[in-house]
Amino acid sequence: MAGTSADHEDMYKVKTSLKLRTDPGRCLSDMPVVLPHEAIVSELLQFPDATTSLAAAVAAGNLPSSYTNHPVVQASLEPVHPLCLYLDGVAFTRTDQLLGIWVYLLLTGRRHLVAVVRRSEMCGCGCQGWDTLFPLMSMLSWSFGSLARGSYPALRHDDTPWGDDIGRQSFANLQFGFKAVVLLVKGDWAEYNHTVGFPACTSKAAPCPLCCCTKETMHDLDNFSPLSAGFAEATLETYNAACQACETHVVIPPEHIDRVRAALEYDVRKK
Repeated sequence: MAGTSADHEDMYKVKTSLKLRTDPGRCLSDMPVVLPHEAIVSELLQFPDATTSLAAAVAAGNLPSSYTNHPVVQASLEPVHPLCLYLDGVAFTRTDQLLGIWVYLLLTGRRHLVAVVRRSEMCGCGCQGWDTLFPLMSMLSWSFGSLARGSYPALRHDDTPWGDDIGRQSFANLQFGFKAVVLLVKGDWAEYNHTVGFPACTSKAAPCPLCCCTKETMHDLDNFSPLSAGFAEATLETYNAACQACETHVVIPPEHIDRVRAALEYDVRKK
């Protein structure tokens, strides 16, 4: 977290937007994080029995269909560990909270703290804090992709060279000997809403991130059963279609870009 005195020289740095007390506006700051793929590699080296537990669970058929049907699992000849991404708020003063991001193997439960963000330091330009969270989400996607491939990344999360990070550069493309896939994103509704970006339960169009109900129909239980929520399942396709229906594309001629940029200003009002 920005402003701490902890020794984090070996930690990976993610450049993100923050609103610091020492700066009147927002600033770009290097936030130290623990890379999920490095944490999982370290755990499996320290506790090799996790691979034995995985083999036993697979042989006994104790893992869900979301694991057995996963394309990485079906195509891999190496052991594939199931992962969980966990997000939650932690109160540390009467007026402020921390957002904690953890990663852990579902079969061991050993949590690895990946990143900590102070809520009051999140960008306040009107983006609802997303300018702070997006680089962290990009880092998570990049690291999880590395775990799914089973090898160390060749470039940083923003596709730039490693630069002075000689240690991580020396591991580029080396194989783990295993793979891992995210099967669960765990958190309360506030984190799904604010941090992950799903609509709130008060949304008129999409109060549920899992199905296609509306605010008027979400309490309709006529077709509800132990096997079905009674509504069509929300998928990536339905999400993309909803986004496209709300998008308005505007083409700005090159000669007008400077005028438009000069007219932009930060709007910190909630709406």
